[in-house]
Amino acid sequence: MRTANQTKDTEKIIRERLKKSRLDIGEVMIPILVVIVLILLSIFVFIPMINSAIEFRRESQEISRKMEMLEKLETGLEGLESTLLQADLIVAKRVIPTSLKVSDFIYYIDTLANSKNLSSRELTAGDVKVITGGDRDNPDYTYAVNGPLSYAGSFESILGFLDELQGASPYIVSIEGISLRGAETDLWNISLTTTGYYIPEEVQNVDLYLPFSAYNKYEETMKILREKSEKLEN
Repeated sequence: MRTANQTKDTEKIIRERLKKSRLDIGEVMIPILVVIVLILLSIFVFIPMINSAIEFRRESQEISRKMEMLEKLETGLEGLESTLLQADLIVAKRVIPTSLKVSDFIYYIDTLANSKNLSSRELTAGDVKVITGGDRDNPDYTYAVNGPLSYAGSFESILGFLDELQGASPYIVSIEGISLRGAETDLWNISLTTTGYYIPEEVQNVDLYLPFSAYNKYEETMKILREKSEKLEN
């Protein structure tokens, strides 16, 4: 059997070992502080640096793309004959004016109708904005003079009027909503909505980074514009 002294010695040894096994508060705090510092560095230094590097690469790629588009645009413009370009620009500005009076727009159509012996039943028009694209929050639009027209006359006169209507005005005109109604007599009624387009000088929303397409590829369209321009000169 152990003696009392042996028991005390054993207890003393155990207490000394327990004291040695206890961690000092400093030894615990140092690793915790290191972890906290690493977390803070990750949040405020490393992650922003990585995001900045990704954003810089994205911007660099976008700049390279835009530079390539501008080089293609420069090459395309150099391939156009400057004299012809200036002449066609004058034609386009004349046919698609910076402003369009309602009276000027209606004049050519009404003159054609009178030449076909048609009598006017309704003749009104006003300035409008025509949506051409974009989305609901940021639509693209152009300016125009728009209005309903209504005439009455013989069936042959109305057919002749419709046949020459597109070419009657020297301006760019679209026609829609054509309605033709007959009567018991030889008198027919035609109703339609016409739109003439113009581009105000203050509208300068040109995207230089869109794919370039030379206008002279559309020779048939330019031919129509030149013919319309000649009507304004006469």
